[in-house]
Amino acid sequence: KARFLAVLYPSDVSKPEPEITPLPVLDGAAITITEPDSITLVRTQSAADIGNSWVLDEIDGHPEFPLISSDAGLARISADGIGAVKQVFIQDASNLSIGNTEIFSSDSKIVLNLAFDIGIIRGHIIALDGCSIDIFTGTAPLSVEGSTVTAYSSSAGGITRIVFSGQGDFTIYLSGDSIFERIFPAQDVFPVQ
Repeated sequence: KARFLAVLYPSDVSKPEPEITPLPVLDGAAITITEPDSITLVRTQSAADIGNSWVLDEIDGHPEFPLISSDAGLARISADGIGAVKQVFIQDASNLSIGNTEIFSSDSKIVLNLAFDIGIIRGHIIALDGCSIDIFTGTAPLSVEGSTVTAYSSSAGGITRIVFSGQGDFTIYLSGDSIFERIFPAQDVFPVQ
């Protein structure tokens, strides 16, 4: 059975060409794309394994990608040049963990895009019939806004449950950068603004 992962990756012609490295996975395909100021991991499952959970062990030489687990059919995780996760995109997924931190879990399979910065998480969700997600925010958010956000609540451990009526953009306003400290507790890293 044929399996491959093709990536069209726009890059700045004035910068060095990105280094693309394939990674060995048994149930799909994975690559890293390394640039001077960022690294991106892309992992996909084979058609026969869509919906199954997978684990990607630590990638040699890339502490920004500790043990990752999910059931995503497609996952793209980007980190900046100092190791902080800056963006996550997952498709056909109900969970994602990075290291010891569950980034999100959902009551259904969704498409989710998250962009992290100091004090804010911007996102877009596609859930045909609406859904609720538990997302790691580190602390109780100051507010959660979005046209399809119907409710949110926080619980111990820095988890925020957000209920969506359908697809749309949303923004989580936080008090500080604790999400980065939790995901990377062994590193003194902070995202670049």
